[in-house]
Amino acid sequence: MLSGEEKVGSPEEVLEDLSRVREKSSFALVAYDRELVMRTLPGIEQISPILNIVSPALAPWIGRIALAQARSGKSSDSLTLDANYVRRSDAEVHRKGR
Repeated sequence: MLSGEEKVGSPEEVLEDLSRVREKSSFALVAYDRELVMRTLPGIEQISPILNIVSPALAPWIGRIALAQARSGKSSDSLTLDANYVRRSDAEVHRKGR
């Protein structure tokens, strides 16, 4: 798992960041579409040869994690959840009248 500040970046910025990480340690990328990764990040195979392909259907896995947490007494309600936004939503960015 990468540590550090979360951010949104261009493909070039992502490749630069991953190159810096690669200098310190090895890592694997996880995605649901190999071709999309290769098109979006040309040259990624030289930086990270490990690309794990996973199912794009995350809801069942999220449900399993939630059920396991609830069974172990580690549940929370909607009032205690906190959203983690990396950037403003498109609606906020493109809001008319600004």
